[in-house]
Amino acid sequence: MNWITENPFNILGVLAGVSEKDLAKRKAQINAYLSVGKEVSFPEDIPASIAGMERTPEAVSLAFSALDQYGNRALHGLFWFCEGGRVDGPALAHLRTGDVEKAKDIWGRVVYAGPLTSQTLSSATNYGALCFLEAGMLNRPASSLYLEGLSVYLKAFTHEDFTAHIARIGDETVAKNIPVLLRKWVEHFRKGVSASMKVDESFLTKVGTVIKSLPGGIGDVFTAAFAGQHAAEVEKLVATCVAKRQTAPAKALEPGTVLIGHALTNLRSLKA
Repeated sequence: MNWITENPFNILGVLAGVSEKDLAKRKAQINAYLSVGKEVSFPEDIPASIAGMERTPEAVSLAFSALDQYGNRALHGLFWFCEGGRVDGPALAHLRTGDVEKAKDIWGRVVYAGPLTSQTLSSATNYGALCFLEAGMLNRPASSLYLEGLSVYLKAFTHEDFTAHIARIGDETVAKNIPVLLRKWVEHFRKGVSASMKVDESFLTKVGTVIKSLPGGIGDVFTAAFAGQHAAEVEKLVATCVAKRQTAPAKALEPGTVLIGHALTNLRSLKA
């Protein structure tokens, strides 16, 4: 799944943390547009994230369904933009006019100015989401943007007010089980990166550098997600090799060569 273009909040043109009242209002608005064949667009749309996106009835229906449960709403909200601090409004205004660099500059000055507070924590998640959006646009090497976004997200994840932030974009129930939410977030991150670029030894070594200072629980979540992917690839290669050797023992060289050529790469990534 594309974090940005297929994000339910993007499809519906609303911010993370949207109220039930405003979500119902947007649903009625979209249905009215679709019923008369009018193009669905909103002043809140971000040009960089809606380019090439089609708001079909099916896509809209799926987006509303994805936000029915607060757990999913919080998960998708972490990959989207919210308005939780004083600089978020101005930054979002620049995003909506297409000025990605200005929005990133505003959030970046807050994020890198010093420790986050309850009023600036949203700047970190917004900055991280914008890095992922840029990675999809490929204005810069995707790997550096994913790593930059990840490092900023981690500032938010380890902040004492992160639970309150999740309560705002999800609800109190979700906020009581942050480890489950983070496991889902990490898996989304892993799949999204894997779909966008080569997750090789070099990239994983850099991911390891970013997460090495994390508290054990969060660090383990990241390690397990990426390690599981590469371990599964090795297991698949070994199983294929075994099956081919059993079918044609005299031709064991070919599957063995394939195993060496590909498994070693995955093992090096697993080690990283």
